[in-house]
Amino acid sequence: MKTLLTLLGGITVSAQPVALLAEQTGVLNMFGERTTKLEGVDSDTFNLATGNDEQNEKYNLNAKRNKNYGIGLMKEAQGKDASFLKKNLAIFKYSDPNSGKEEVIYNMAVSATNGSGENLKSFIIKNDKNDGYVSVESDVSTSETSYNASTTAFSSIYNRLGRKDYKTKYLAYADNNVGKNKKINILDIEPDAVNKDKKLQLDMPNEFSESAQVLKVYAPTRQLNDSSKDNHIYMFFTSESKYFVTSYDLNDCFTENNTNGNLDSSRMGNVKVMTQELPSIPTNPRNINFSLGNDNQVTLNFMSGADFYSYSIVKGQDPINNVITNFDKQEITYITNTDHRGSGDSQQTIFAATDSNNEEAIYYMDGNKMVKLFELLPQKFTEKYKEKDVYEDKGVNGFYSYYDEINRNYNIVVTTNQSIYQYSYKNPQNMISGGVARKILFLDSPLNIIGKPGISILNNSIVYSGDKLEYSFKNIIENNEPIYTSQVFEKLDLKTLQTNPFYYNANRNFDKRQDYVDDFKNQLSYSLRGFDEKGPESKVKNPIISQQKIRDIFAGSKLGTDYNIEITDSNLIPENRYGQIQESGNVTISNIESSNTSRFRNSFLQSSTTNYINRFDLSNTDLWFPWEDGHEVSFDDYNSMIGWVYNSIQDSLEKLSGFENEILWKEFDDVWEINDWYSNSEELDSWDSGWGFTNGNVLPDPESGFYTLEGIKLRPKAKDSQLSNDFLFIGSGEEFINLPKLKVKMNIKDNDFGKKDNIVNKIDLNSKVKEVQNLQFNGIGLTTETKGLSGEKNLKQIQRRLNKHRLLDPGIGLDIIENKNYNLSANSSKLTVRMFDRAFEYSKNPLIESSQIDGFNYITIEVTIYGLKAPSSMPRWVTPVLAFGGMSIIILLIMSTWFISRKRFYKSAVGKEAAKIAQAKRREEKNKK
Repeated sequence: MKTLLTLLGGITVSAQPVALLAEQTGVLNMFGERTTKLEGVDSDTFNLATGNDEQNEKYNLNAKRNKNYGIGLMKEAQGKDASFLKKNLAIFKYSDPNSGKEEVIYNMAVSATNGSGENLKSFIIKNDKNDGYVSVESDVSTSETSYNASTTAFSSIYNRLGRKDYKTKYLAYADNNVGKNKKINILDIEPDAVNKDKKLQLDMPNEFSESAQVLKVYAPTRQLNDSSKDNHIYMFFTSESKYFVTSYDLNDCFTENNTNGNLDSSRMGNVKVMTQELPSIPTNPRNINFSLGNDNQVTLNFMSGADFYSYSIVKGQDPINNVITNFDKQEITYITNTDHRGSGDSQQTIFAATDSNNEEAIYYMDGNKMVKLFELLPQKFTEKYKEKDVYEDKGVNGFYSYYDEINRNYNIVVTTNQSIYQYSYKNPQNMISGGVARKILFLDSPLNIIGKPGISILNNSIVYSGDKLEYSFKNIIENNEPIYTSQVFEKLDLKTLQTNPFYYNANRNFDKRQDYVDDFKNQLSYSLRGFDEKGPESKVKNPIISQQKIRDIFAGSKLGTDYNIEITDSNLIPENRYGQIQESGNVTISNIESSNTSRFRNSFLQSSTTNYINRFDLSNTDLWFPWEDGHEVSFDDYNSMIGWVYNSIQDSLEKLSGFENEILWKEFDDVWEINDWYSNSEELDSWDSGWGFTNGNVLPDPESGFYTLEGIKLRPKAKDSQLSNDFLFIGSGEEFINLPKLKVKMNIKDNDFGKKDNIVNKIDLNSKVKEVQNLQFNGIGLTTETKGLSGEKNLKQIQRRLNKHRLLDPGIGLDIIENKNYNLSANSSKLTVRMFDRAFEYSKNPLIESSQIDGFNYITIEVTIYGLKAPSSMPRWVTPVLAFGGMSIIILLIMSTWFISRKRFYKSAVGKEAAKIAQAKRREEKNKK
């Protein structure tokens, strides 16, 4: 009867096949076939309402799960007709993979009965997203309400883009009329199309008498690529003490060319009806269900008395009786099909049966033999009744088959009143090979006053939807007997995750490594799910997972609660390293073992690349201060002292880990800035205080001759009105950093500075030209490249080399001229540069070559740099590859020569030995003569 539920499939996605872990035991069952060892529930006890061991005041329901599975928290069923679910008969699912619409669940249920036990009403109930459980149809046959007899889900097979496709958007059911007035109704269950006034109808066949009774309505569960079975509805009925099967062929009832799978009401007259009478069978068949056999033939199965009957329904032939050779009077209860998706894969009939020892097991039909897959394992409840153990009921009350689109395995699900079992396998051609049988959930029910469990899973309420198994249960201990829903699902094995590399770029500057770590994890979590913190509408570029259903799992999971991300390679976000960080490595995405709601198990190494700038906190003065407090230096002039201060700051910052590859030259003026050395103010607490030696009242120490400089201050070059930038910030919150006290002995030409730009305070640059031009500037390791971004970087490195020359007066600076078309030569090259007084300013305008007016003091000169190389035209990887290849060739030649020489040696040795033996034989023969 649960065959019908296998229609309810979803969208198949590409994912790595899950590893099936359990092994077969090899123990022979009663039919001489192997049975699979059952894995039990092995988690700690948790509360189904909270997901952990914390009890809920309202819902105190404990459970255990198999650790390969997770659960959804229980919630009370809502909607005006939710109470009807207490008498649930079946469950169906609207599913159209190509519509883009969400799956919708429909239940077949019956209302309460009157005092005589007669059914009052049967309903088709929609689980509406907004309104909860609401009846959408009540004109349903109530002839047999203990089983799903009158209703089936109908999958329409159609032509889409040159291939066969299918969708489940109709329910077919017998209505409540009698005799010739009875109809098979077809209801469109598309979410926005449910309208009982638009249902289509099929007439009863001629054999259907006034007293006839519908026993079962069925439609095949899978696309079979066989027009004699696709788009068919089957009805099993009894009339005048005879039994019949009628098939309705709807292939000609769809819209023209059947390109969308929608039935056309104007073409319903094209239905083809065929009725076949079954041979004489005992009366009162029970546990009736159709299925697809492993030959993909539609088969009618039922119990009658102590016997099991199975008839193949073949068009144009009488029903064929299939005899089970090893049937041993088991009571066969539930029957369903496998959910094999490939058109070339045959289906298998699956059923539950109770043997003479009252042991319940799950079987499948292999030809004409029953093969046991696994046995059910009832267990005791934690609560005792009068100090005695109470065990759960092992009778099957639900059966379901589906294909897991996430883990890519086939599954058979069995429910009892308190447990859910699952059999998973990956080979449709050999179900028992490598299959895994698990008890995946046990509801540790409290007991009522007579020692019976108060929690019971509803009959036929299990369905695979939204990549989870959903089920419903009732609590008969509570007065109002509320209905609850929950989920259980196989966890995604992270070992099988398929991703692209993750590239991390910080969206902002952070002050601490942990902030970058947290941001990295958040951005990776966004890339795993496909959208950022703003929600599903805010998509990320290039998510690292291509499969939407896998992304959806991460979207429904919470970082730190359901899974963890740990940086495995610490170099990705290094500690105490600053400047541009560009690293590659791995991070670990792992499950949280203690989480009962997590969708994941195991772990996965994710390849990642980071690219960001880590700022340095200038408040950490013990890591970078350029000189100690009271440090003493001597210079011929204060200009050289000023340049020395600039250089000392640059050198100390560039010694920080990571900054060694940066150029933190003061005159670039984009990373740090220093207060002006000149000021007449005697206030040292402000940024404009000067360094403390230009005020006329300041004199050197009369004994030592040293000036004491206490006003040197430093701060990051401001960015966006903030006293910070990509490289530096002040974590203490101060506006600037006071550098240590510096004692300087220097020759000041005019102790009373007066105006800062007094000519006597400036270096005579023309007198320094020859001295600078005679310096040999080292360009080894740099190139002649000047164009593009790489050329710009190369020129900056050349500028750095010029100013790092140990014999260059620190009061003099040399700079590349902006927008000048440099044409450099290899080995030795002339270079036009600005030479300037570092105590004053200079212009980078290529048209104004010199100036000593106002605050300027610079000229333009040529210097020579040696050792430059022409840039290589080959990619960087070519040279090491060629070097490696060359070494390989040399090694190969040496080994070949060695082998050849050894071979010749052995040949020679063998030849000599053979000659000696031959000579000895000749002597021996000669002596005999």
